[in-house]
Amino acid sequence: MQSDTGDLNLPIVTPVERRKQVLSMDDFDSFNQEDMEIAFDREAYLKEKKRREVPVPFTLSR
Repeated sequence: MQSDTGDLNLPIVTPVERRKQVLSMDDFDSFNQEDMEIAFDREAYLKEKKRREVPVPFTLSR
């Protein structure tokens, strides 16, 4: 919202002090596992993997 003078009237946001938390590797792994279960779309992944598949046999040689 602007006033007649053209000044912008924005709210002042003060940062919230948060307690620093040290996570163990098990806690971090649990967090990542939960995040992957929520965010990862296995069906879309498998569909894209199939689409990018190379149907022709090939070999790598020097």
